[in-house]
Amino acid sequence: MSYREDIAPLLKKDCVSCHGGQIGLYLDSYGTLLSGSSWGRVVIPGDTSNSTLLQRIKGEIQPRMPLNRPSMSLDEIALIETWIREGAANN
Repeated sequence: MSYREDIAPLLKKDCVSCHGGQIGLYLDSYGTLLSGSSWGRVVIPGDTSNSTLLQRIKGEIQPRMPLNRPSMSLDEIALIETWIREGAANN
């Protein structure tokens, strides 16, 4: 699983238009993704059940993301979930 090859393109496609310089959460780089926002971390490496990014894209907590756009596919969500479970490496 590769952040650069698998995860970054998904975030760019579905998240960065809002979270790439606006709304207090920046998902446009690995560093900003792991930094989270003033509300806390959104990715906790190895911990899928407490990673808010995953909970939001799955719709487990509201609002579901991406907001007012189609959901990510189940395969895309599974990639992000696997990446987080495997430690969210910057590779």
